[in-house]
Amino acid sequence: MDYKEVFNNYNIKATAMLPIHVGAGDENLIDPLEYVVKDGWFYRIDLDGMLRTDTDFARWFTTAAENAKAPHLLRRLFRDAFNPSVKEQWIHRSRVSSLFAEHYKNKFDDGNNQLLVQCLPLSGCRAYIPGSSIKGALRTAVLDCLATKDKNNKGQRNIKLYEKVRRAINTPDEKTQQPLSDKAHVAEAFILTGKTKMNPDQDPFRFIKISDALLPEDSTEIVQVININSSTGKGNIEMYVETVKPGTEFSFTISIASKKRLTPEDKCPAELLDIVEIWNMANEYLFGEPGNLGLEAEKHYYRKNRAASSAVDAIFDDAEKHSENGKITYLRVGRFSHLECMTYSDRPKDIYDKTPYLCMMSKDTHEKGWGKTRNLVEGKIPLGVMRLEMED
Repeated sequence: MDYKEVFNNYNIKATAMLPIHVGAGDENLIDPLEYVVKDGWFYRIDLDGMLRTDTDFARWFTTAAENAKAPHLLRRLFRDAFNPSVKEQWIHRSRVSSLFAEHYKNKFDDGNNQLLVQCLPLSGCRAYIPGSSIKGALRTAVLDCLATKDKNNKGQRNIKLYEKVRRAINTPDEKTQQPLSDKAHVAEAFILTGKTKMNPDQDPFRFIKISDALLPEDSTEIVQVININSSTGKGNIEMYVETVKPGTEFSFTISIASKKRLTPEDKCPAELLDIVEIWNMANEYLFGEPGNLGLEAEKHYYRKNRAASSAVDAIFDDAEKHSENGKITYLRVGRFSHLECMTYSDRPKDIYDKTPYLCMMSKDTHEKGWGKTRNLVEGKIPLGVMRLEMED
């Protein structure tokens, strides 16, 4: 397949409407032996650079590393020796919120506090949002629309497909006669192909490529995220993560195959998606419909939180302002997007709805239920919405 000839490329301008964080694995979960906070900035340090540019530090580092209390001594050594004006000593920097700066200062000498920070992935010295994260969010939106909308009865749930998928995911494995272990994949295959198994060649998303989105320098911030009980408004779990700051603009490319340019050897599925369809489905998925849980239902969780409710209202206001612009859509992406924005098919009407769903647990399958907490920046602001605009 000659990708240059087959794919149409679309340049996308993205704007973070809320703080955005994407998970980046344990390699980006770092402690004070890998970062320093100075003068309102969080620096991911380059140990080789520090050893190379500061001979005194190199000598002290060798001594501290041989000490039984090395981790505690090394924290201080890195903090005191680090010089942010020497670019060779750091890889990437981010702003820090006042809460994190205070936490870092108060807990720095506490050997029992690891001061862990979950950072965004880096490409060289630049943080980025993986194209796979954006593609996954768009895929969820498309699957939701395909699973729940009846083309012959606009605006209604596709009851026949819904029942067929339910039967498919509840049918035991043919060989083992055991319950299916991966019902989501079975449901996805059935929605896209009408069969319980799908070859990669049959997946229309195989013909959609999304590049990583490099972020501008100094466009991220280390913030505190608190898990808040939606009923009491109180939080008991806190973590520190690197987020894209609201208002940050960045870009990436979506490449979608043109069926007219494909050959039989490309093994193209019967139908391919186009970007207009994808954009419409993303909007429909995020904003939902009356009685179906979308971003509107977020307000249910925030009746006692004016800051969170106002942040959600601002997104609706922005969408209304751009409602006539078919080149704009909105997407919930990344960690802390919450269940109703990370699954597809017949989403619940509210957090008390116990209807069984295609591809997520019903409340009765877990003793504590779901949807009782929200992860909010400083216990106030939700995360994970971006506006996407096709550029000319």
